[in-house]
Amino acid sequence: MAVMKMNETRNASAQFITGINQDGKETHMTRTIASFKTDADLDSIVEVVAEIGSLFPHPIKGIFMTERCELVV
Repeated sequence: MAVMKMNETRNASAQFITGINQDGKETHMTRTIASFKTDADLDSIVEVVAEIGSLFPHPIKGIFMTERCELVV
């Protein structure tokens, strides 16, 4: 039985350090930056997210990518 991938999507988000709480731990916010083509180069994704993220008033802690698809039997 062949399984096919359909409706593939790829989103990237950035996690920002927004401050320090009373316990001395970092506080964060995460923002979805963009949707990308499924064949987009990973280096390009990081570059775009970092550039857009630099417009925010907080430093970026991490960049994350989510890939989703529907598996059809």
